[in-house]
Amino acid sequence: MQLLYNSENFSVIAVALTEQNQPQEVQRGGYEIVNKLTGKGIYLEGDLARKFQREVQQIAEQSDEQGDLEDYLQNYDELMHRVVQN
Repeated sequence: MQLLYNSENFSVIAVALTEQNQPQEVQRGGYEIVNKLTGKGIYLEGDLARKFQREVQQIAEQSDEQGDLEDYLQNYDELMHRVVQN
């Protein structure tokens, strides 16, 4: 597990379940996004995780504003149903 992003509102953790040297089609893992204000989170894997990775990379390349990433992460709020305990 690797903490990729941490703010007052959100945290994003990358979870790798296979060795990094494996071909992408056999790699397993994903991303956990937690909204700290609501205490809920979601785990993305497979195609959705790859889409998330591409879109976050695009945001990082196009903007240096933290608010842009926060706005993007907020799009996942409606999908967050898992309660995260501290």
